[in-house]
Amino acid sequence: MTTQEAKLVDRYRIQKLLGKGRSGLVYLALDEQLNRPVTAKLLIANLISGSEAYLAEARVVANLDNPSIAPVYDSGHGEDCIFVISRYVEGADLRTYSISRRASAEESARIIRTLAEALEVAHQKELHHLNLRPNKILVDTGDQPWVFARDFIRAERFGGSDWIPGNPTYMSPEQVAGEEDVIGHVSDVFSLGVIFYEMLTGHRPYKAVG
Repeated sequence: MTTQEAKLVDRYRIQKLLGKGRSGLVYLALDEQLNRPVTAKLLIANLISGSEAYLAEARVVANLDNPSIAPVYDSGHGEDCIFVISRYVEGADLRTYSISRRASAEESARIIRTLAEALEVAHQKELHHLNLRPNKILVDTGDQPWVFARDFIRAERFGGSDWIPGNPTYMSPEQVAGEEDVIGHVSDVFSLGVIFYEMLTGHRPYKAVG
């Protein structure tokens, strides 16, 4: 879906593409009713199986409450897509931030602690991220790190399927092995540990192969 095709989705005016992922495109948009910037994640409806389940999950993650979790504001069906609207966070992804700032050990520890507290809130509601990596984390202009509520999923989303979310560079061993009965909170903790190691040393603890 191009910016032109998605010029207006519901009450949201699409402005520019922010990123692409396996599950959709993320745009900067303007909420014309409240006159505020938001991020709009758009998924082409006819390519998504179980679209109602996806929207039901959006309603669940909308209840996450933590200062470092960018909330979901709205979700629904557009003319040819499913949309999830989230808070817009102005800043840089964590890798760009770490390189430009040359973050100290103390600053790196502060960021990781903040993210760990956010993850704990999600884990208490049986929600998992399972795709933590630096470009999924934003650091705003006040040096606060953010993860997005829309990126958390319920275990049912991957249980009993061949799809295990994650990036090989940051995935836990149980994700790589597809051990669905083990995947969960500890998988996010492992990925966060890899990110911390990378922030401290400038490189990852191991290389993805395959």
